[in-house]
Amino acid sequence: MDFKEKDIVLAKYLKALSHPLRISIIRALMDNCRCPHGNHPCCCGENCEGKNCKCGCKCGTFVEMFDMSQSTVSQHIKELKSAGLIELKNRKGDYTLNHSKIKEALDLLQNIFELPINNFQEDNKCHCCG
Repeated sequence: MDFKEKDIVLAKYLKALSHPLRISIIRALMDNCRCPHGNHPCCCGENCEGKNCKCGCKCGTFVEMFDMSQSTVSQHIKELKSAGLIELKNRKGDYTLNHSKIKEALDLLQNIFELPINNFQEDNKCHCCG
């Protein structure tokens, strides 16, 4: 069977998010890794001009945060990184969100649910099946 490219890409993102720890890592990056230049998730990457920039979290931060072994956290980070949802910001080991890939994943996910949701009545019953 030939699959649409966008379905293959979405499946890759969903697979990467298919474990609660990986979702927690994404949430932690959104919640705890804030740009010192404003109250928003940091995406300044290598162009950051702040001397004390806290954008990004190290693997050790997640180990402490979730009380998991370093090897377990590393394996889950590897899955998120492989899917492109997070990336290594620098040689210090700071991981950041890859905002363009997250937006792509959200767009693809919304796309598959958009049509069916619009075809249901308010009582969540299919209008064509009764």
